[in-house]
Amino acid sequence: MKTREKILVAESESIIAMDIGHQLSEWGFKHSEVALSRSDVPSLVKRKKPNLLIMDNDFYDGDQDIQSAVELHKKYDISVILLIDWMTEELKQAMKKLKSFYCIPKPFDRDELHGLIEEALRSKNKKKKKAA
Repeated sequence: MKTREKILVAESESIIAMDIGHQLSEWGFKHSEVALSRSDVPSLVKRKKPNLLIMDNDFYDGDQDIQSAVELHKKYDISVILLIDWMTEELKQAMKKLKSFYCIPKPFDRDELHGLIEEALRSKNKKKKKAA
């Protein structure tokens, strides 16, 4: 099943980024881009307009990772999946406040990631239909 949904992967470890990109292609998603540098993420989100951002929580330094993801989520109305090493209180609070903001622990199961991607995109599409 091919889909027009675009997904941006922000991952500093190129092997993981390539693996996720390969999985996205196998699952039928239009793989829009991989950002290997944190400075590329905002401009790629703005230019490519992906439906979903999958971002490693260690992509930014310290607490900036969560804050950056929250800012992109709000500014561009983009769904976000954070790949996390551990759940922090800040992340728990962000997830309570925001819709279409998810996390999955690393190492992640590919089937779990696929299910979470589907859920995030379904949620975003329902939100669009309600607004129309």
